[in-house]
Amino acid sequence: MVVANKLVLGSRTIGYTVYDVELGEQILASEKEIRDALTEGKVIRGFHLTADEKGVELDEGVNICKVAGLSISPLLPVNGLVTEILTCIGRAENGDIVVINSRFGRKVLDKAKIESLLELGGCINGINRNGKGVISSWLDEPEQSKKADADDKKK
Repeated sequence: MVVANKLVLGSRTIGYTVYDVELGEQILASEKEIRDALTEGKVIRGFHLTADEKGVELDEGVNICKVAGLSISPLLPVNGLVTEILTCIGRAENGDIVVINSRFGRKVLDKAKIESLLELGGCINGINRNGKGVISSWLDEPEQSKKADADDKKK
């Protein structure tokens, strides 16, 4: 599962929309439901437990949309030409990245499109570029991600 949107009523958070990759559907979940799932060991990309394990926080660098009624806006400021926030949910058969937007529209992005979006200041949750320009995602095998992080630290 991956976090997609934060649902707010005024200044109060009333829940989150998460996308279940296996079922292919969106699920509305309260912070307590997400905390319980994380405590049970389930993986919800974009969230982690707080230090005291009594709450949840968004992972660093994750930007989602804040939904208040019919209004949808980025939770964090977007400093770029691209204002659409995308979230990585899987891989296509040819290896390209499958993403959803805040309204759950699906797109398939190849490496060139991803690089273009990142250069224009686009936000693609789950996609990272290390200091050498190598793009990795949270879909990559843990060994590949660790190797990319190790290469980044050597620099």
